[in-house]
Amino acid sequence: MLVLLLLSLALPDPARLTFTKSFPGSSPDYYRIVLSEEGKAVYTVAPDDDRPAAFQVSADFTRRIFELASQLGYFHGSPLETKKKLANMGKKTVLYESGAERGEQTYNYSELPEAQELTSLFEKLSATQQHLIALERQMRYDKLALMKQLLLIDSAVTRKDLAEPQLLVPVLEKIVTNKTFLGIAQQRAKIVLAKIPVTH
Repeated sequence: MLVLLLLSLALPDPARLTFTKSFPGSSPDYYRIVLSEEGKAVYTVAPDDDRPAAFQVSADFTRRIFELASQLGYFHGSPLETKKKLANMGKKTVLYESGAERGEQTYNYSELPEAQELTSLFEKLSATQQHLIALERQMRYDKLALMKQLLLIDSAVTRKDLAEPQLLVPVLEKIVTNKTFLGIAQQRAKIVLAKIPVTH
């Protein structure tokens, strides 16, 4: 037991990526996603959010995020920010941490394909979490609004606007099996479930 304890203490913490977006006037106007190389993620919607959402993302998603960070030199070196003058699209900050290594950059918009994909994936993951937050709130406080939210999710899944939509599955299954919800909402939840792919 002592050997195992010593080995666990000697193991380095897993590398992690943090994506933060601040965009006053948008919804949400701030969020932060911290993702470890083990696929553990934490989502917060305020710098001092005392109710962070912790969840697990797929190995495929995690692998792609860290591949993109690697291709971008873990945010060392050349700036991600474009030299073009563009409208404010929200301040994004990407941070890579692994042991003593740390790389960080802030940008409004990047022309680099890898940075664009990285940004898109995190933004789509935030969209999934926002839908999840709305669903859980409406299930508890406003069941009549569920149908509208389910239609929005259906459209987003169809357009592939969400990353890791399988995170919605447990909540959608609750709607399908709980008879206190309207039948049309249960049917729409079934339709959405059928569209969500299985990931690994």
